[in-house]
Amino acid sequence: LMLAAAALLSAMVARHYRTSREMRPGPRPYQVAEDALSAHFNLSALTPTTVVAVLRGTPIPYSHITGEMANMAATVMPQIPEAMAGSMQSNIFDFALDGYITRKLLASEADRYAVTVSSQELALAVDDFAARLPPDRPLDQFLEEHHSSLEQFRRDTEYDLRVEKLFEMLAREVAPPTDE
Repeated sequence: LMLAAAALLSAMVARHYRTSREMRPGPRPYQVAEDALSAHFNLSALTPTTVVAVLRGTPIPYSHITGEMANMAATVMPQIPEAMAGSMQSNIFDFALDGYITRKLLASEADRYAVTVSSQELALAVDDFAARLPPDRPLDQFLEEHHSSLEQFRRDTEYDLRVEKLFEMLAREVAPPTDE
């Protein structure tokens, strides 16, 4: 399954996206916008409409990743010493942008392969998750603690199920390794 996932991501990057090496060492499956490069270590300079990357010719404004950044910060920042908080903001920006791009790429591939999730599959997955929570911790409380809503949780779960199905489908297409 992991081999199929790696092959899928590599193929998507090679087929659709140009790599930007301007921001930092290491490949990126998108172009980083010039405004984001100049403000990268000063996130307060970014406005909601600042284009931080371009994916398939579509600009990605800073506002598209601020929600994920806030969720990451709420989880990570309380555990970080104050002296390191500034550098962590930049790392959170990188992780949030990379996560956003990855989700867009995988959703695009799931669309391309017409991968769907039925309402019954979604309901079963949500119910299964809720059943695994401690008895004194209902799903709505869990979601509130994680700065989410049932609607967002259902969207995220549907995405996860689609990606899981995509990987399973692609894993069946990968030839098993040989001794050669």
